Amino acid sequence: YVSYFGLGNPPYYNISDNAQFAVMHLHSSVSGVSRPKHVQEVNLVLQAGFYCIGVSMLQPVYNNHAPGNWNAHYEGIYRRQVRLLVRLMSVPDPLLTHLVSGQIQELHDMPKMLNWIDGFRLGRLCAFFRESVPYAQPGYGFNVYKVNARELRRYLMGPAPRETVHNDMAFLRVAIR
Repeated sequence: YVSYFGLGNPPYYNISDNAQFAVMHLHSSVSGVSRPKHVQEVNLVLQAGFYCIGVSMLQPVYNNHAPGNWNAHYEGIYRRQVRLLVRLMSVPDPLLTHLVSGQIQELHDMPKMLNWIDGFRLGRLCAFFRESVPYAQPGYGFNVYKVNARELRRYLMGPAPRETVHNDMAFLRVAIR
């Protein structure tokens, strides 16, 4: 999986699918745009593997859906989003394809909503990645994390990342008074 900030297109750099692996995208950003134009998919289900995260996306600067450090407010939103994703996964495949692509008139905004969910999911994953040592660092711009199935389940469905406790958004309560 790849997530980065910028206009780069992985196939241009010979980073593309082959017989041994597939290149999938997580939430990426281009100057405030949620996804580069060459990224068309939102992956409903993430799998174990290598996660190549651009350092600008790892530090919560360019995630326009969940900017700043992961906190209790984001965690609450994410938990509600996960319930929706679990329900979506129970929809039979032909209907699911129409649903997630926005082809059902009543749910035409579904692709935007899935992109929003993808942004929060990346924010939570990055909170866990910041707590761990990268598997590799090709150059200075990316960290690669090798994530097994057990770790991925914990990152996506388990208890909140440790930094959530330290970011309880108390500063908002002070500012509002």
